[in-house]
This record gives sequence, structure tokens and C-alpha cells, in this order.
Amino acid sequence: MGVILSVQQLEIKPGPHSLFRNLNLDFLPNQITAIVGENGVGKSSLLNCLSGTQPPRHGTVMLDGINLCSLSNRQRACLISSIGQAEQTPDDLRVEARIAQGLAARLGFHVLLDKPTLVRVEKLCEELNISHLLGRSFKNLSGGEKKRVHIARALIDEEPQVYILDEPDAGLDLRHRHALNSILKKRSLLGKIILVTLHDLTLSQCLADRTIVLAKGFIAADGPSQTVLTPEVMQEGFSV
Repeated sequence: MGVILSVQQLEIKPGPHSLFRNLNLDFLPNQITAIVGENGVGKSSLLNCLSGTQPPRHGTVMLDGINLCSLSNRQRACLISSIGQAEQTPDDLRVEARIAQGLAARLGFHVLLDKPTLVRVEKLCEELNISHLLGRSFKNLSGGEKKRVHIARALIDEEPQVYILDEPDAGLDLRHRHALNSILKKRSLLGKIILVTLHDLTLSQCLADRTIVLAKGFIAADGPSQTVLTPEVMQEGFSV
């Protein structure tokens, strides 16, 4: 079956109140999972726990039987590549340097702008339709352009077992969304675990094999993307 990302008895409590308790989930290779739900329901907090950037209050997140909390930041970054909603980047970086940072955990910072790395960056940028951004300063990019660069940084390393992207479709037009979907599907076919949060429910049906609908404090539904969004689930998860 391959590597499994497993959540066991998870409690997420970023503030005074718990978002979830006793959460149990398994995420499988060769599968794209979309996590959807209303604003504030805990989608980003869940992804932060799954990526290891935010430890859970209780419970464990295991990757291939290894507790993520037992790993160093660098070890986790070699296994799990992720982007959050708010990525911090020094404005004086050039686009290719920011993208190449996605290789630093595995290869070290000394390789960031050597020729083989630049070839990898250029190839990925061509796939994502952002080659025209190369050579530019990050600070001069629009919000949507910065988002695309962050996505490229998360995807430049092809070795991680898991890719976690928080609202990767935000600010992307149809052409760039299609390019991203194509790469994610290719990575999934290579045996990777892909997790994304989405607001666009139509996109979840087109992109994801599985959709998890989060409600306040519980999972409203979890199943195949083509069939999970029933009227009852929409009422429970989105009040519509």
C-alpha cells in the first residue's frame, strides 16, 4: 500500500476552545484529498497539524509509523512539503531563489542557485506557466504571482511523500489552476499523498479523489468527491 499519513485521537486547540477531539483519519498514497468547510471551521489548523508545523494538543500524527513530533524541522521538510495561507518571504529575493528554497532541507543552501537547480526551477516554472516571472524580484510581484511562486517552492522537490497545500487555488486564474491540477495529479500517480484545502467545491470534484467536509467540531462527510456532497451534507457542512 505504501506510506500512510495517519491521525490518531487528535485534538486541535489553537485557542481557548477545541476545534476537534478524537479525530481519526488515514491518508493514502495515489490519492488527492480535498478538505472543505466554512471559514473558521479548522481547515488550516488541521493542515498545520498534518504538516507538523503545529503540534496537536492531544493525539498523534504518524507518517509511515513515525510520530511527526519526534522529527526535526529539516527531517519533516524532507518528508512533507507544504504551503500555508500566509507565507513569509524576504522581499529582496529573486523568484528563482525563492523557488529553489524548497530544496534546501534535502540538499542544503549551497546548491540553491547552481546550474542543475536552475534547470529544475526553469522546468517547473514552464509546467506552471510562470516562466515569465524568473529574474524578477519577489517584492515586485502581485499577490497572485507571489502565490504561484510559493506553490512552485512547495513542488520543486519531487522526493517528499506528502504535499500539503492550503487553498492553493486562491488568486489563481483558470489557466494557472489547470496547470497546478495537472502537476498534483501527476504527483499522485507517483504514489504521493496530496492534501489540499479548497473553497471551490466544483474544483474539489474535478481535482480530488476524496473530499472531507468539516463542520464545527466534527467531520460532516468523508468519501469519493463525485458523490459526497449530497444536499444533506451541504446543509450540515455549509448550512445551505
